[in-house]
Amino acid sequence: MTDTSGVVCVDASVIVSYLLPEELSAKASWLWSQWEEHDVIIGAPAYLVLETCHAIRKAVRSGLISPTRGDQAVAWLASSPVRLTDIGLIEVRDIWDRFVCAFDHLVTPYDAGYLYVAEMLDCELWTADDRLVRTVGEQLPWVRSLSERLD
Repeated sequence: MTDTSGVVCVDASVIVSYLLPEELSAKASWLWSQWEEHDVIIGAPAYLVLETCHAIRKAVRSGLISPTRGDQAVAWLASSPVRLTDIGLIEVRDIWDRFVCAFDHLVTPYDAGYLYVAEMLDCELWTADDRLVRTVGEQLPWVRSLSERLD
């Protein structure tokens, strides 16, 4: 069972897996239902919205989903319970040093922002990005993958 202690951070890949038909959609749906059932607060950097909209747009353009389904996904996102955190210019240097540079520039600035918010909230970061988990997981065991066994 996953930790449902009260707060989690998610990246856009988790939301995309929840909203769109993907390999990890069933796991994302199950995990989301667990969080809802346990009233878990879900946090993320504010740019999660645009990252997710980009993925939805890409799914519509490729024919994976219909434009109507894309509109529904964006409507869900706009009313979702995710609490968004702004990352300002003051935090950028810290994020860059602690997560991008510290991992030999293998962590993208976007991923670094998710790591920063999760650390700030003192919670797990959930992602569907196994590359990120492999890169930081040994030093940051609170970074969790949708592809891991969840039961």
